[in-house]
Amino acid sequence: MSIGKLVKSTLSATCLSALTLSSAHAATQISIAAAADLEKVLTNLIIPKFEAATGGTVLVTFSASGTLEDQIIAKSPQYDLFLSADKTRPETLYTSYPSLVVGAPFFYAQGTLELWSPSVNISSGLPVPLTTNIVIANPATAPYGLAAGTVLQELGVLPSPLPTTWPYGDVYDSTNIYTTYEAIVAATYKYGFVSQSLICQESNGVKTFPSGTYHHTYPYNQTPTYSVIDQWGIEIANANRTAAETTLLNEFVAYITGSGAGTAYLVDYCFGLSQ
Repeated sequence: MSIGKLVKSTLSATCLSALTLSSAHAATQISIAAAADLEKVLTNLIIPKFEAATGGTVLVTFSASGTLEDQIIAKSPQYDLFLSADKTRPETLYTSYPSLVVGAPFFYAQGTLELWSPSVNISSGLPVPLTTNIVIANPATAPYGLAAGTVLQELGVLPSPLPTTWPYGDVYDSTNIYTTYEAIVAATYKYGFVSQSLICQESNGVKTFPSGTYHHTYPYNQTPTYSVIDQWGIEIANANRTAAETTLLNEFVAYITGSGAGTAYLVDYCFGLSQ
């Protein structure tokens, strides 16, 4: 996993005038457990912009949603917010561990599964039968891995139920969707399934992908199908959180939901905003 992605920015009067957030929160910080598909958008845009606008600090741990859920249940480490890549895990915390959370789960983005290769032309989709090793995120802990596994089941590459040990034939797994992406970048695998958000930029409604690479989009509602990747979050109970930190936390949630300024950055990284 990639832990402790921390960006510190000084208070910007320009950003404060542009964004409708409250007054600065000097020396105030919150900690977020975030699904790995958010690594680029949070690190590159959302957190730096939010910190500049508020003066607060946002610490973030990236990993598979299932891994982060386990950490939250164990209360180690202590987080203030959980941004999952699915709806199931925030709802499980809400219904089965109500003392660990504050308020109900909320929707913040919708993701898309993408087959991607820097070297092999897979723009028509996955070649079946497979002729080389491919990589997916672990289906047991990563929502994108489960989506990829479901697609591979429908294509006859994987059995039902999904394997619990890997590799299975030519299909290998990685810890989370970001480490899956890194394995493809490193050419450990020629191609695999990643989140669109890790390889896509959107401007004026036009999506672009890294030059010289190949991709094939797998929409959830087209054959082969998988369950929609609606991404939900939930605030985590933290007895040590101060009133100022609670305010900063609520501002961050507002920033990435509804009409918050941060939603535009989610779109920049090819997330959808409607369910």
